[in-house]
Amino acid sequence: MSGSADIVAIIERIIREQGPQGIELKVAGVHDIQHFESVTGLKLPDEMRTFYSLYSELEGAPDIFRIIPLAEVIEKELFSENKFEFAEYLIYSDTWSVKINENDCNDYVINTTPPTQSFAEFLERYLDDGVYQGFYR
Repeated sequence: MSGSADIVAIIERIIREQGPQGIELKVAGVHDIQHFESVTGLKLPDEMRTFYSLYSELEGAPDIFRIIPLAEVIEKELFSENKFEFAEYLIYSDTWSVKINENDCNDYVINTTPPTQSFAEFLERYLDDGVYQGFYR
């Protein structure tokens, strides 16, 4: 299964489970990705582009976990030359960032323990194991 197919399957799972899991998805704005890439100079990996083209934010009641809206990444200046913070929990008690290879936006790493190179896997870890067991193994 390719990265795009994986992220679509994870998004479908989130939609199915969002009520029972206490997860809420917020619909994306039409120009969110274009504005983000223009302001930050970063090109989103395909998996993240797929997610952010559909949803601006994911909020999870467990652990007060969120996928941060791109507009908030810009507003709070949560980006640098080749990375940006895209997820947080407990109102910014901790954050997760993605470091993107400037020559290939689909070559990236997310700072979990152990690190992951897949946004779909990152979301799956959250759905399966929550923040603590999913991201701090």
